[in-house]
Amino acid sequence: MLTVLCLLAVWSAVGPASIFAQEDGYPFSFSNFGLEIYGGLARVKLEQFNSLARYEDAYQKFFYLDRYDFLYGADATATRTGDRPVRPLEQVWPFGVRLKYRASPTLTIAVGLQRVNGSRRSTAGLVVTAPDGSGSEYSLPAFRLAASAWIPELQVQLGWNLPSAFRFEAFIGGGPMFAECRTTIERHDADIDALGRRSETVTTLDMSGRNTGICGELGLRLRFSPLKRLGLFAEGGFAFRQASRPKGFGTLRTETRAPGSEPAVRSESWDDKSWGLIRYAYYRYWGRLSGVRAGIDYQVTPWSSPGSFYLDLSGFQLKAGVSFGL
Repeated sequence: MLTVLCLLAVWSAVGPASIFAQEDGYPFSFSNFGLEIYGGLARVKLEQFNSLARYEDAYQKFFYLDRYDFLYGADATATRTGDRPVRPLEQVWPFGVRLKYRASPTLTIAVGLQRVNGSRRSTAGLVVTAPDGSGSEYSLPAFRLAASAWIPELQVQLGWNLPSAFRFEAFIGGGPMFAECRTTIERHDADIDALGRRSETVTTLDMSGRNTGICGELGLRLRFSPLKRLGLFAEGGFAFRQASRPKGFGTLRTETRAPGSEPAVRSESWDDKSWGLIRYAYYRYWGRLSGVRAGIDYQVTPWSSPGSFYLDLSGFQLKAGVSFGL
């Protein structure tokens, strides 16, 4: 946020003076229109959303490594498979199109549609074996974090021609953001006793949420025009993209299989529920696991008290593209 405020201060000091220093703008002409197509990469933190990945890592460590370390110490062996740790979502891919109009030698106005999309998948496994032949198996065959947004945007660009067909530009823009987040999780927990009898629980969870937020972008760009109506450009800057308390649907299914009994299945679903930050706590004889994770608290209890959740796709970004016209 401090970066945005600093860039706004620079823009307010330099931008208006540059515009008003120009002579009268161009007369209206279709030759003053142009089109840009671009794509790029943005680094995002998604601190709250990624708490789902941190929770899964903490769950695995607490119920498997900490448990057997308490009971058997170094006599228990652990073997990992797949990803370590569960991977968070740290980057998104913006791409889009802009229609531009050159109002003066310096000032250009653009309207466009931008799509921001990111997804991260993980698989993980852990097998722990005790000296007496008992053990536990943890498997995470499907874990996915995904976030996306559609952004209609209005942008103002100030540009100055440089030698050798180059042009330097500064821009500011923004618009509404129609954002969505989703997570899908499939977890297998199995316990094996000393006689080789296996008890297993399979948990599948699917949650998604949507809401409208805002987007604002500031940055600099360099354009090279080898031909009169064709150009290549690269730009970089900071984007603020945030939507609070998305609402959506979800399903939760658990299936438990124990020796000598029929599988027990529990299934729940919900709709139009708000995402929040949910407190969790597990108390076991070997310790305590507690913290906060994102999600839909479909069974609100007094101690869970969901806190405010926001989907934050803000971050520094780089884009490159091709422009036609202008």
